[in-house]
Amino acid sequence: KDLLLNEPIITLPSSSGLKIYKKPRGPELQLPEEVLIDEDMAWAAGFFLAEGNKVSYGIGISNTEVELVKRFRKIIEDKFLIDKKSWKAYVKSSKEKLEQEREKLEKEFGIKVTMQFTKLATNDAIELRINNVLLSIIFNKFIKNAMEKIENNRDLALKFLDGYEAGDGSIIQRKGYLYSIAITVKNEQVKNY
Repeated sequence: KDLLLNEPIITLPSSSGLKIYKKPRGPELQLPEEVLIDEDMAWAAGFFLAEGNKVSYGIGISNTEVELVKRFRKIIEDKFLIDKKSWKAYVKSSKEKLEQEREKLEKEFGIKVTMQFTKLATNDAIELRINNVLLSIIFNKFIKNAMEKIENNRDLALKFLDGYEAGDGSIIQRKGYLYSIAITVKNEQVKNY
């Protein structure tokens, strides 16, 4: 069964199957009434809990791997019907030619990218976020509620762990053999999952 997003939070009736959330701060959203918890969404939930920013004014993720950031973004856009132009992108880089890097990333993501130079960055840290209070409330509530379904389904749980490991995990090999798998958990809430 899908999770409903029809919590009574400033909604207008809609005949299109979408709930329209008016903005107190941030872009207007048209969210589906239901979001399917499939393997993609389970992966995104794991990745978000590993790399996400749970703040009151929006949602965001940060990672150094462009493909992981793009994968998360596509899943969220597809599942929550988010317009790709709603995202803001920020990159911290130690590269000397920031303008060339910005142009490359803007082409890859299809949105404006704000670059910041820092000598401390060993890899470019890409942060994607949507500043919208209601999306933050709905998305965080959704993730919390989705965990029960993910925990009770082996395939979803494995995809969740795959997403979490992609964000905060590592695989250690010795002499060509798997030696150990490590997942870092700092958040007390996540430890319970």
